Amino acid sequence: MSSPTAFLSTLAESAAAIVAIVGGFLVSRLVSLSSEREGLRRQLRHAEDQLSHVTTLYHDAHETRLATSVRHFTEWTLAKVIPVSPETLDREDLLERIPRASSRDEMEPVLDALLQRVGDAKDQIGRPSMRTTPATLISTRCGSVVLT
Repeated sequence: MSSPTAFLSTLAESAAAIVAIVGGFLVSRLVSLSSEREGLRRQLRHAEDQLSHVTTLYHDAHETRLATSVRHFTEWTLAKVIPVSPETLDREDLLERIPRASSRDEMEPVLDALLQRVGDAKDQIGRPSMRTTPATLISTRCGSVVLT
């Protein structure tokens, strides 16, 4: 029979070899997971960059579409609003002609601002010119008044 030291030495070497093999598999799996994780991080960064780019393009397209809609709505509405008095104006009829791809929520403030501008312009047309002197203004409103 062999000596017990040879048996224990062989057993220790075998156990060390098994531990090294298992450790190699674990390290290999760890490196693989780390590599996969880094690849996923790169994909996430790329997706976030794409989202940011597409969001910018969306906002630009939305602003362009809204500006075009506002321009067309304003042109059409002005032709309908200017010749009529504010009392006979049908607001709902004007809002029926909202350009395609625009919403009522987008165009109502535009209509309100447009009606305000037209009203202000009509008021300005009805007022006397700012170039008139106070004496001329009094004489035109009160008949012939002599100022001394």
